[in-house]
Amino acid sequence: MTMEQGTFHWGHEALRLDLVLDEDGSPRLTHLGLPGEARTVPGTSLPLVEVTAAGHGRDWSGSRLVGTALGGRLRHRAHRAARDGDWHTLTVHLHDPETGLIAEVTYRSPDGIPVLRSEVTLRNEGQTTLHPASADA
Repeated sequence: MTMEQGTFHWGHEALRLDLVLDEDGSPRLTHLGLPGEARTVPGTSLPLVEVTAAGHGRDWSGSRLVGTALGGRLRHRAHRAARDGDWHTLTVHLHDPETGLIAEVTYRSPDGIPVLRSEVTLRNEGQTTLHPASADA
């Protein structure tokens, strides 16, 4: 994994993942694909995590659960790349300073195979309870 100007490059000979840190520390996925493959359209990116909770809203996105207020406030705290046998692992630690919500995003990919497994673990370290929002809200 390398980091240059707020950009993380992670992966192996068969897979490349690029993350960019915005000026405010918000991480965005800007590329996932084969190494050397043409990059995506400049300016397009995806948040690492979207989280809905009652009282925290989201931007209008139709019926899709994107553009959430909590997801938009998650900031990069740390990241770590490791190797576990044939698996490459990247863990990104995020936090929301307003609520105390912590997100741990883990990406795993087996060496030499262009596939990705991801998981997110959420933990509330804040002083108030967060209640899941319904998809209809």
